[in-house]
Amino acid sequence: MQSTYWWEGKIVEEAETELIVKTLKQNYRAVSDEIQKNHSYKTPFIGALKLSEINGEYYRYMKTIVKKQYGRIKSRKKLSETDVKV
Repeated sequence: MQSTYWWEGKIVEEAETELIVKTLKQNYRAVSDEIQKNHSYKTPFIGALKLSEINGEYYRYMKTIVKKQYGRIKSRKKLSETDVKV
């Protein structure tokens, strides 16, 4: 995508790649930490969208896949490079 933003006192325009990660709410901190650790920007945008609606079939599928892959992340375990798939 083409981005225009204010950085260090001037307007910058450049191409950026947007990454959308779909996971469960309890995994947000682990995913956010991993992105921050590996991102080339000092201050990347990392945010979460709160859904008001999601189709039940997809939500059940996502919960099954995330729990199968990571289990219940109560301890906020750190994700390794091999855990994050794009």
